[in-house]
Amino acid sequence: MNLLSAKLQILAIAAGFTALVFGLQYSTGAYSATLNAYPDEAAHYVTGVMVDQMVRTGGFWKPLQFIESYYLHYPKVAIGHWPPFLYVVQAAWTLVFDTSRSSVLFLQAVLGGLLGVVIFRSAQSFLGWAAAGVAIAYLILPGVVPIQSMVMADSLLTMTMLLATLYFGKAVETRSFADTALAGLFATLAIMTKGTGWALFLIPGFAALLFRRFAFLFAKPTILTLALVLLICLPWQLYTAKMVVNGFEESRPSLAYALAFLPASFDIFSHELGKGTLLLAAIGLYASLFRHRTPFWEVVLCSILAQLSLHLLTPAGMEFRKLLPFVPPLLLLAGAGALFCFERLPPKWRFAQSGAAVALLLLCSAPSLPYPAKPTSIYPQLVAELDKLVGDNAAILISSGQTWDGEGAMVSEYTLLHPQPRAYVLRASKLLSSQLWSGQGYRTRFQRKEELEQIIKTIPISFIVFDHRPTPAPAPHHGALAEFLREHAHQWSELRRYGPADNPTVSIYKWEDPNFNAPARVKVNLSDMIGRSVSNF
Repeated sequence: MNLLSAKLQILAIAAGFTALVFGLQYSTGAYSATLNAYPDEAAHYVTGVMVDQMVRTGGFWKPLQFIESYYLHYPKVAIGHWPPFLYVVQAAWTLVFDTSRSSVLFLQAVLGGLLGVVIFRSAQSFLGWAAAGVAIAYLILPGVVPIQSMVMADSLLTMTMLLATLYFGKAVETRSFADTALAGLFATLAIMTKGTGWALFLIPGFAALLFRRFAFLFAKPTILTLALVLLICLPWQLYTAKMVVNGFEESRPSLAYALAFLPASFDIFSHELGKGTLLLAAIGLYASLFRHRTPFWEVVLCSILAQLSLHLLTPAGMEFRKLLPFVPPLLLLAGAGALFCFERLPPKWRFAQSGAAVALLLLCSAPSLPYPAKPTSIYPQLVAELDKLVGDNAAILISSGQTWDGEGAMVSEYTLLHPQPRAYVLRASKLLSSQLWSGQGYRTRFQRKEELEQIIKTIPISFIVFDHRPTPAPAPHHGALAEFLREHAHQWSELRRYGPADNPTVSIYKWEDPNFNAPARVKVNLSDMIGRSVSNF
């Protein structure tokens, strides 16, 4: 097969996997849903659009000033809490296409398709063309489909981590500078997508410790590559450390968290991958280490141990999304385990052997259908109608009991409508309260009703969008704002309500004042995140 044919085949496979992911996205209703199915989705979308606008308007000449101004208008900008690579990729895409919902979601389909190609190529060495089944097993997992139906960093992170792992495996065998440098490049991109990528930095150490690969660890290409990764990534990590830690479930490592993580992660993988898949992975671990050991399998194991070590030391949270980079290595081991189960078949039945192995893997990991639909909301209609009434640089306050839901929907929908901001969409959880990204350390920014009224009038707020949907434990500022609206009904008229008349879902309140659409003077205290306030005056 010539080089051109090989490239065309890879493109065809990538197109097939992308079409699969797109079909799964479509089946969940992603292309008609709001960008707030998970707390991080709106933040990822808004931050990517911010980078897009920075390039379009020349804001990169004064990046900090541009970022702060954009945050004041759309307070879901999250660069710093996360590194910038996802937003660079998203902006590169939207500069060619656009910042619409369909555009950014199709980018996620493309990233999912490319990840499928990387998984396929990883498994092809031992499964041949049947390796496509391993990639499909990943793409149709019940926990993966919802993630790929959102604007998230996880597909990009998982792909770059897997690529770094594969090139580390090559470098162990070849000790070439090119393979080691490529491993370092993809490790850098993974780290600059999300801090989870730092696990890759541990792979050479584990390879030396477990498999006596000291020659690789101390080779000049390895030392130089690791030094360059540190030089590029460590300054960013240190500069943003406070913002990153603010998103952790716990502020520091603890033995209790580490001991809880192990059984919790096993339960998560048992539920998401299936116990049969984990059994096949255990068989594959035995086969790859004791029957058919190669540098590739050594590094696959080292990547799992490296990720496990990082998660035990950084209490970022226990949920499947945060464990996603574990999944391709586990599926590769499961594919090897399934193949081992059919190892006694005659060599002439090699293709049947691989096909049977992948069929067994797909049977063990098959999801229960249908996939859950991505939630929709009234916010697209609300924002379109409200925008006709809002003056330039006027302020809108959005408050919801579950802050990431209504606030995320409102901010992301306004960003979709006006990528270049024309109004200030203020979040009550930021303006009226102080709390860490994870919700810890909550306190209101007012003690008395008069102080709350002063905050609203000083800006001034022109419209209040109040989300009435009940939540188990609504934040105190949300309840205080509801009481404020009741007590000041003569000043704040209910302009429009969405949902049943006797039990509205969301209401829009307008300030009955001649200067209600006056330009806003906005100041947001971010001392818990960046150590200071930001303002437009």
